[in-house]
Amino acid sequence: MRLDPVEAALRFVTQRFPEAHAAIVGGSPIRGDATQTSDLDILILTDREEAPFRASYHEHGWPIEAFVHTDRSLEKFFVSDVRRRRPSLPNIAAEGVILVDNDGAAARLQETARDLLVRGPKPLTAEQMEDWRYSLTDLLDDFSGVGRLDEGMFIAHALAIEATDLLLLMNRRWLGSGKWVVRALARFDPGAAIRMTEALEAYVRCEDKEPLLRFAEGVLAQAGGRMFEGYHRQAPR
Repeated sequence: MRLDPVEAALRFVTQRFPEAHAAIVGGSPIRGDATQTSDLDILILTDREEAPFRASYHEHGWPIEAFVHTDRSLEKFFVSDVRRRRPSLPNIAAEGVILVDNDGAAARLQETARDLLVRGPKPLTAEQMEDWRYSLTDLLDDFSGVGRLDEGMFIAHALAIEATDLLLLMNRRWLGSGKWVVRALARFDPGAAIRMTEALEAYVRCEDKEPLLRFAEGVLAQAGGRMFEGYHRQAPR
């Protein structure tokens, strides 16, 4: 029997982590866009010696992903998420429901995460921008020249993600992965998300490259255009 997601999460934390001084449950069931396979993401703060760790469970009718941290380890993981511009843990903390807050840590954590998300990622440096332009140029050339649909589908997928990521980063928006690629783009620009998905569909269904080429070329033009001749990076010695 599947319990209410918040009730299920609270029972899980109480039974499995009774010593936790803070816990927040997030994920699709909390946002209200769950599917039959959605799980509960639970961020737990504890002083256990084995923390930090991540573990999966199936309890109270729900698949559960537990992200178990100490205060210090969570701070380091937040820094790592910000550096890679994919704020997985901050999203759970910011959007979730507080389950346990014995000393105010959960409320402070949620406020910190929300402030972080509002600020957005750091802008790309000039060197990083050149790297993205070079990578996107390379994918565009590969996609333009590919003659086989089986190979082209994989290049098209990579091209759509690369162009989306660059568009988001140029506008200081957080990146996503998997289904969150299109969700992140839709949050920033719903029209761009529609154009990108329609462009992918046009290639897969009709082998029509033009819509995806236009989408990626448009993003590249905003970034400063193609980057190939003159590109140079020194490898570590």
